[in-house]
Amino acid sequence: LYSPLSLADIFCYETPRVVSNDYVVSYHRRLFQITRHTKPLPRPRTQVIVRELLDGHIKLLYQNTELAHVELSTPPQKEALAPFSA
Repeated sequence: LYSPLSLADIFCYETPRVVSNDYVVSYHRRLFQITRHTKPLPRPRTQVIVRELLDGHIKLLYQNTELAHVELSTPPQKEALAPFSA
């Protein structure tokens, strides 16, 4: 199990969330994009833990490892689908 090293990691809120296909985690109407160079990179539809510290700082945890992420101000743009050709 994960062993917190600081009081901030002990006195916090933890909520499970699921990673979307574009590596975005939604939490309280906020969007967090997991950076792709993160190791281990969770697969889409995998559960991660969102840890909200009492000072409002957000951490994403997967397999007891903190994930590098950025907060998005707008939802990610869906890639335009190429027209189907027969």
